[in-house]
Amino acid sequence: MKELADIADRRPIAMTAEERRTVLTLARDIVGGDGDSTPGPVEPLEAPGPSITPPRARRRADPTGSVLRWCDVGPLGDGPLSGWTISVKDSIAVGGVAMSCGLRELQTHVPAADSVVVHRLRSAGARIAAVTNMDALGMAASGETSGYWVTTNPFDPTRTAGGSSSGAAAGLYLPQIDAALGTDQGGSVRVPASWCGVLGMKPTHGIVPYRGNAGIHSVLDHVGPLARTAEQLASMMDALTSDTSAGRTVSNPAPGHTYRAAVEHAPVRLRGTRIALLREAMGTECEEPVARGIHEAAARLEMLGARLRIVEVPEHLKVEDASGWLNALGIADLLDHRVIGPAGPRFSRELIRSIKQDGASVSPQVKAAWIAGVRLGSDRSRVLNAVRRARRQLAAAYDRALNEVDVLFLPTTPHPAFVVPSVPSVSGLVRRGWTMLRHTEPFNLTGHPALSVPVGIVEVSGRRLPAGGMFIGRMFDDARLLSLAATYERGFGWQTPTAHRRPMKTVDDR
Repeated sequence: MKELADIADRRPIAMTAEERRTVLTLARDIVGGDGDSTPGPVEPLEAPGPSITPPRARRRADPTGSVLRWCDVGPLGDGPLSGWTISVKDSIAVGGVAMSCGLRELQTHVPAADSVVVHRLRSAGARIAAVTNMDALGMAASGETSGYWVTTNPFDPTRTAGGSSSGAAAGLYLPQIDAALGTDQGGSVRVPASWCGVLGMKPTHGIVPYRGNAGIHSVLDHVGPLARTAEQLASMMDALTSDTSAGRTVSNPAPGHTYRAAVEHAPVRLRGTRIALLREAMGTECEEPVARGIHEAAARLEMLGARLRIVEVPEHLKVEDASGWLNALGIADLLDHRVIGPAGPRFSRELIRSIKQDGASVSPQVKAAWIAGVRLGSDRSRVLNAVRRARRQLAAAYDRALNEVDVLFLPTTPHPAFVVPSVPSVSGLVRRGWTMLRHTEPFNLTGHPALSVPVGIVEVSGRRLPAGGMFIGRMFDDARLLSLAATYERGFGWQTPTAHRRPMKTVDDR
């Protein structure tokens, strides 16, 4: 513990005595592999009510606090997304618009150019309308660690939207936003999609370029779309994987094929499709109301003609160390300026300067990961070799299962949305910020495509909340997941409670 304390003392991260004890304990757990994404029981937090709320006028226009800044960045030409208005997460670069990664102190950073994905969306005819809220530096998945305010749930304002792409998901209930773009290092697109009752996709690693956006580690970094329908999601995927002069990436492996076509030609029935529930994601690894929703969705898939079975992948529950180590190494390398990162050198310099100016405001998750990452970096070769072994073993295990079936199906998160604490303890806030990643983060390590869809409704304390189910496909089989989602959507619709849209202010009123 003394070594970790010395690391903390040499960095500009002021902490209260309580926070220091919690952060150092969590950093020790990350280094030792005992407490990153599944730290055990979460201590109770106090009564509901956002700890930080947007100004009242802003809350009236945007009830969940999803939008940090409105903008109007027009298309670069006509295309399949002409007429669409899209929001982007606060870690995705839009030229001329502030990008602060959920840190108030960084909002003076204004990218000079679009990231590759934004260029592609604008080239397809889209208009960028908003920058959405996120957990600070993407280091939590609860939606409550932004330096601005908590993003609340569209179905229950006393609960969180999930994160770290919290505003991307919650903002889809605003009539000005047609679709959203988020980033996903451990579940940050899929968790808020699940809790907010929308679709969220983590594509196969590499088919959507990350260049220009703020990231954590190249192995984990993914950009993914969120939308209300499979058709919208497919149109976004077509634009994101198109090859433009802004940068090349791995394209859709089927020449001439489009994701939109996969959805439009999705079969009415799933006859012959082999789908497997992942045993390790059910049972004690999933709260009963969520598990019930997944089993009900599985029954609907059977009604559509799919052949359901159960498979076992024991490795699914044994990868927390590897994910935690990569996250910690990535944050430490970025904040100690050892790695420039995909957002470029100017962003790195301004990020470090903002933290030096006000290190106390950085979330405790970031502080713990930074300290742990510095310690892990002193034994980098051993740590990275262990991560590589874990990734190979995990990928091979999923591939074996996917040789027997076409798609895996499991709950996106093991529990429904959290209540927002009025006065959270540091320990409770930190540890619960990673509990929902149990089933999402393994697929960031392996790169398999993963799609969260709203297939369940859970009753919690008299409230009806959405619950997501996650389809996992073979590498580069993203189109199959979208086709499957389209067939389910046409057969049953999405299972979500009724969410009330509120009228938005005009652009001039904002």
